[in-house]
Amino acid sequence: SKRSQEHAYAIALVQTASHPALDAVREGFLDGLREYMPGQVAVRTYNAQGSIAQAHTIAQQLHTDAGIQAIFAIATPAVQAVSAVE
Repeated sequence: SKRSQEHAYAIALVQTASHPALDAVREGFLDGLREYMPGQVAVRTYNAQGSIAQAHTIAQQLHTDAGIQAIFAIATPAVQAVSAVE
């Protein structure tokens, strides 16, 4: 997919599951982007719903998406999935 014209960067946020602590990390990261890079970053959020297989599927799809400049992974299974993609 193409990067939005109004944003300089597009990043993907991959979260292993919904959980208060993980949700707080996501919100803190998004708050920081809003504060330090207002209007510059488009964020696509993905949630693996606790499934390691789903985390790997998301990571594989993001790896082939030329519109994504960076991936922010929250929690170990998401980090492992993103780092395992070749």
